[in-house]
Amino acid sequence: MIKTRSSAIAASTRPGTIVFNPCSTNVPIWEAIAAFKIALWSAETAEVHVALGEAYREAKDPDAARAEAQRALALDPASADAKALLKRLDSRE
Repeated sequence: MIKTRSSAIAASTRPGTIVFNPCSTNVPIWEAIAAFKIALWSAETAEVHVALGEAYREAKDPDAARAEAQRALALDPASADAKALLKRLDSRE
């Protein structure tokens, strides 16, 4: 499990095994971002792109967050999580 300042994130190399819990703290966000990038090398899934996008959003990098959400939608056009991430990003502009 990798923990960020305001969220606990677990990434696995198994597709579809991402957990995002906005209630825990510990590790810098950039370590979480690095872990998600490693997970993408192993198995590119919409879920990992969304989780990476959330980490970028938390790191205050909306352009990178948007790119990850768009990639997630390219992989899974029905991804409610990717659509929700884009909505959150649009509401901050």
